[in-house]
Amino acid sequence: MKEVFKIMHLNRDAASILERPNNILKFNLPVRMDDGRIKVFKSYRIQHNNARGPYKGGFRISPNIHEAEVTALATLMSFKCSVVNIPLGGAKGGIKADVRELSLAENERLIRAYTRAVAPFIGVEKDSIGPDMNTNDQTMAWLVDEFMKITTNTNREKGTATGKPVEIGGSLGRMNATSKGGMYIIEEVLQGYSMSKDPTFVIQGFGNVGMNLAEILHTKGFKILAVSDVYGGIYSSKGLDIRSVIDYFQKNKTLNGFKDVEKITNEELLELKCDILAPCAIEDVITEKNADKIKS
Repeated sequence: MKEVFKIMHLNRDAASILERPNNILKFNLPVRMDDGRIKVFKSYRIQHNNARGPYKGGFRISPNIHEAEVTALATLMSFKCSVVNIPLGGAKGGIKADVRELSLAENERLIRAYTRAVAPFIGVEKDSIGPDMNTNDQTMAWLVDEFMKITTNTNREKGTATGKPVEIGGSLGRMNATSKGGMYIIEEVLQGYSMSKDPTFVIQGFGNVGMNLAEILHTKGFKILAVSDVYGGIYSSKGLDIRSVIDYFQKNKTLNGFKDVEKITNEELLELKCDILAPCAIEDVITEKNADKIKS
């Protein structure tokens, strides 16, 4: 970031402000587990900068999350909102947990505990929270419901959370918006570069973004050679039956066990020969260690 500021010849005072977040909020969340014991989860809300408007940014759940990661993501949110000229600042949140080890009831109690902790620092004029990795419209519904119990309970305060179900004030198309954005970029790439008439795709990550992107590509008639989740990937040189893959994943919460495909690792998936590789999971999957092996 400092190198970019030098290239921009950014005023030193402005750079000093942007180099660090306004607020670093840390919470320890005690949650009652299904077996009766109390487990404490670390969590964060990093509010980077609100010079252009209220803080805005999602929150994620991951067993590997840490303060530096959330701070970096909050900083990027400030820059992204500024670049597209949206009158919002940047923030990000996270809970250190593995959702695969939580029951639905435990997940709900965790989200409600996080909401109670962060409630004094969020609101439509303060900080608006959206979904991110391992969070979805149900997560945001729990957050809104808990937040409304604590605040004035006006409909306007529902705007504190985006990505919530349409039935409680959410926006149509929100849950696949990121995937559609990816598709718009892919269409521009296909028009602007000399590529195969029938390009092939590989998608790393099969959460909200990856799965919806796969469905959009499939609907448009494109061939998807491989997809993956946290456990690994599946590959077919003839192209995957994406509708069947999605049905299987939604039923089993994993791609493991899907029939008549080749099982591969996430590392192998990234290095498959294809026209377009779409990394739709966590950051930093393409590094100096594997960049020269990627064949897309």
